Amino acid sequence: MEAVIQGGNQLDHSLLCLPPHAPSYMGMGIIWGFLAYLKEHHPAWADRLAVDCGEEAGYVMGALRHEIKICFFKGAPEVFEKLQDMGLQKGAVIYAPFISPIDPINCSTL
Repeated sequence: MEAVIQGGNQLDHSLLCLPPHAPSYMGMGIIWGFLAYLKEHHPAWADRLAVDCGEEAGYVMGALRHEIKICFFKGAPEVFEKLQDMGLQKGAVIYAPFISPIDPINCSTL
């Protein structure tokens, strides 16, 4: 972990992204503990920890409650808008994951 953080310090816009669905198998308590570690040992990275919450709005709300500043959510658009509003109130940003317009399976459409 230290090597990843030290390497990322050379970049201005890098994020420390947890893998998809991390809240479901790690739990928000472990993620919050990791955030506390970052705040203590690498404060510049604390606001760059990004959590991929998949389609689970509850994970986004838990992340916001635990002071995570960047989340990814790919659920229903109306839920996404509500979560974005909640994020703004907490000083966080909720992103929709990037979806490529090119279908990698059916490349004949190019």
